[in-house]
Amino acid sequence: MKNILKKHLFVKGRKELSVMVHNYREKADGTPIVILCHGFTGDKIGPNQLILNLAKGIEAAGYIAIRFDFAGSGESYGQFSKDTTISGWQQDLNTIVSWIKISPEFFGSPIILCGHSLGGLIALSYPSDTAIKGRMALSAAIHPIETFSSEGILGKELWDKAVSGKTISNFFNKAFTLDDGIFVKDMLQGNYKPLEVADTYSTPLLIIHGTADCAVPISGSEELYKRYKGKKVFHKLNEVDHVYMNKHDVLQSLIVTWLNEYF
Repeated sequence: MKNILKKHLFVKGRKELSVMVHNYREKADGTPIVILCHGFTGDKIGPNQLILNLAKGIEAAGYIAIRFDFAGSGESYGQFSKDTTISGWQQDLNTIVSWIKISPEFFGSPIILCGHSLGGLIALSYPSDTAIKGRMALSAAIHPIETFSSEGILGKELWDKAVSGKTISNFFNKAFTLDDGIFVKDMLQGNYKPLEVADTYSTPLLIIHGTADCAVPISGSEELYKRYKGKKVFHKLNEVDHVYMNKHDVLQSLIVTWLNEYF
């Protein structure tokens, strides 16, 4: 069996971004590329290796998977407390897409964006681009203000503290810090509405969400499915949580089936 090559590199953007390419080859010859966007407080490996396992399933099916760390997360340069904002993450994804588009080895390959949680919002919010041929939203945060101010992630006390410009720490059951309310202020000022951005494109869309998700309500994915005008598939996974505990094989299968159908 031929070995599947992986390549780790850093791509220069607002910070140096750590990138891992699965199924790397010197010439992609049009092989579809899936960019995996991790969630809030996550990284390119993911909770319980979620992002890594998705990449393995995608590469095993013959596609190219690219997973990366947003600035300040994982192995990328920067600081989580200062560099974690939706607008910053949007810049980071644009950096990765732009790098793929100018890299000779990826010439002619369609790009599919796949995001989990806050990464799902980033993937959905990426503007219409002829290079982007499809998107996947996994437990996507469709309404960020409502989602992050809830008890599932920050909670009202920390949210209000951040709104007042104070530093907050220890949220989402993790020991992270966000400085000076930057993350929340960016969210409020940016007024991010992925549903409205999604109205501007009609490429194939895969939506997956667990009914037992206590961090990001499934209602947002239901709203996205009803509103989206292009070809769309929605899988509601019964009794599955936000990080797809013990269901990575199911997620891999659904994603690969969708990729095989449309690409």
